[in-house]
Amino acid sequence: MLQPELRRRGQGEGDAGASDGAGSPQGSPETIKRVRGLLGRSRRQPPHRPAQNAGLAQGDFSEPCEAVRGERRGGGTGPSGTMGKLHGCVLIAGTGTIAYGFTSDGREARAAGAGPVLGDWGSGYGISAQALTAVVRAYDGRGPETVLTNNILDFLGLASPDELIGWTYEDQSWARIADILPVVVESAEAGDEVANKILHNSVGELASSVKAVVQRLALSGEGEIGTSF
Repeated sequence: MLQPELRRRGQGEGDAGASDGAGSPQGSPETIKRVRGLLGRSRRQPPHRPAQNAGLAQGDFSEPCEAVRGERRGGGTGPSGTMGKLHGCVLIAGTGTIAYGFTSDGREARAAGAGPVLGDWGSGYGISAQALTAVVRAYDGRGPETVLTNNILDFLGLASPDELIGWTYEDQSWARIADILPVVVESAEAGDEVANKILHNSVGELASSVKAVVQRLALSGEGEIGTSF
């Protein structure tokens, strides 16, 4: 929460609250709880209460939500990534990922943002899911050995890769899987080739999303490209 002079007034954190990709706002209750908690900790309402807004990266799904009203099209998040101008391309990468572009004449385009099942690779979920797959492949002989095996098992408190099956399907929420991301980064920094390959390919996926938007809107050589992680 920022004051008009951009001084920080408060800060709040919570679990990821993403749409399920079909317009169903699964994360809305968590988002509302987080925003209300932040307002409560500020100890007073904004002067005259002219407006209370949240810039949410939810793709271009416009399905209305009873709890969160208004059009959920990244309109608040986009300008923040394009240096305050509604022109350029913003890349958002977290649990999920999306590249969104705008032009000064009102055109817009997106790439990715359809959810992990439909290929949001480069996201925290995508990287972590590939790491889990690499562990299973190494365990059954289909893939190379990797320190991801011991590192992920230690992180999750599991004794064997066999236990990953139960752990994964017990709760397939995106944020839970994405929590493994720091382990992948640490393994790559320690020199693990499998982890490095996963991260390298993920960067390529993010770059391809930006490239697709830039080409569709002919943004090359103009505007800004912002990133948000």
